[in-house]
Amino acid sequence: MGPQPQISFHGLNHSEEVASYVRERAARLARLCESATSCRVVLERPHAPHRPGEHSGNELRVRVEVGLPEKRLLIGDKCRVQTPLLRLETLVREAFEAVERQIPPAVH
Repeated sequence: MGPQPQISFHGLNHSEEVASYVRERAARLARLCESATSCRVVLERPHAPHRPGEHSGNELRVRVEVGLPEKRLLIGDKCRVQTPLLRLETLVREAFEAVERQIPPAVH
């Protein structure tokens, strides 16, 4: 099954439904990339801006980091302004898909 994902929620309430979906996506990734050594997923609402022009504070961000042998790291990082129709699971899916596209052919 591969490494169990380390899941962190920052600035968001913990959701077991979202955490379960993260574990499901991590299991799929482990099947695609058997050599994965670690999986870290951060789900967050970035802080309010310190300067004009920075992010608005109502964004959602999902960052997926997957460790591979030889200190290689695959990263999927998705951030969007929160809207009533945007589900956190959508960003989780997009971040994992970004990582999956980076898997080297020899690692499959």
